[in-house]
Amino acid sequence: MSIHFYKTLKGTQNFRHLAKKELYTALPEDWCLAVSDVRDSTNQIKEGRFRDVNLVGATIIAAIANRFNETELPFSFGGDGSVIAFPMKFMEEAEKIVQGCRNLAADRFNLNLVAGIVPVSELYENGYQILVAKFQTSDLVNQAAFMGDGVLVAEEWVKERSEQSPVNGKYNHRVDLSGLECRWNPFPADEIAISLIIDVVEPSLNGRLQIYDDVLNRIYQIFDGEPAKPVQQRDMKLSFRLSHLLSETNLRSDTK
Repeated sequence: MSIHFYKTLKGTQNFRHLAKKELYTALPEDWCLAVSDVRDSTNQIKEGRFRDVNLVGATIIAAIANRFNETELPFSFGGDGSVIAFPMKFMEEAEKIVQGCRNLAADRFNLNLVAGIVPVSELYENGYQILVAKFQTSDLVNQAAFMGDGVLVAEEWVKERSEQSPVNGKYNHRVDLSGLECRWNPFPADEIAISLIIDVVEPSLNGRLQIYDDVLNRIYQIFDGEPAKPVQQRDMKLSFRLSHLLSETNLRSDTK
């Protein structure tokens, strides 16, 4: 079993290389994908619950990574949901962890977290593709980049299956969420910042990567080789306001 597949995967520190096909490797067939999504997240955020949505959306990453820490696992966080891959030998216990996260969301936050697990082999058998690359943001931290249609299909499958098995239990099966926090104060907006989300609909993988490569090259040309960074370390300030810590308290409290 390729348990250390991702740990030994060669990465890059150049963000532009994430548009290069040679950087991507297919996830092993003996791995699984766990995906999650907070339903109605847009309205919840409009009501000021962005910390709750962010924390709940990331619970499966923290819980699975903490439990299966004997190797490195690729994951991606999307604000109101996430995806994390892990070896299939952990699947049975991971299913209990995912159910615990769903119960936590409903019991402690009154949020509907749709989440579940899809074997990579099932996606491959149906003709879908999942590739992963490792982007090293520092010597100690890396982020996974997923490519292919497999992740999107897994998300759709999990949404359908979660609707057939709604959560109605209490948060009795505790999961380890240590390290999961959202304590930063809002960043000052003294300049205009533009956030660009690009979703390429080109069907072929080579075509999609070429478009991403063209877009990245153009962005780097506009910014003379170094895109602007609206979030600077000097502006990152921890919050100690009780109202900002309540969500984290709900995550970890065993008395509620």
